[in-house]
Amino acid sequence: MELTRRQTFTNWPIPSVVNPDQLAASGFFHLRLKDHVQCVFCQGIVGFWETGDIPDVEHRRHFPKCPFVTRAHATGNVPIPSPDATGVEGDRWTNGLPPLNTANTRLATFTHWPQEDVGVSGEELAWAGFFSRVWLTGFNAFTVAERLLGMGLAQESVKEALRDELK
Repeated sequence: MELTRRQTFTNWPIPSVVNPDQLAASGFFHLRLKDHVQCVFCQGIVGFWETGDIPDVEHRRHFPKCPFVTRAHATGNVPIPSPDATGVEGDRWTNGLPPLNTANTRLATFTHWPQEDVGVSGEELAWAGFFSRVWLTGFNAFTVAERLLGMGLAQESVKEALRDELK
């Protein structure tokens, strides 16, 4: 459970370098040895974090075959619910959006995704928590660009993809 992993970061030594919430959401728990974390699913260990490191990207880079990285839904992971995910009463959609809390639901929004042009598949984006703007008008282009660049996509590819999406 993500909440259990998050609780291991109570004395996280470098919160200004890497956010412990992001580490827990990426499948890691703190080993309480310097800044070393371990994935509960593949037992991979990462340490020596630097400013700008993104836990999901580092997890995928070091342990590409980790079951959490390849298909987080199949691991039985229980994520911490987002405070705005359920709305005030707990059963209403936030901002009028249907629930996009599963990768399969998000994947369904990528039916016309230009994978060849962008260089990343809709499936990869869905597993990373994204959904396609083609399905829903209006999105924060800066946030999307920042995350795609953080995933290692070339700046020119990100610019082209966003330019096409904003037309």
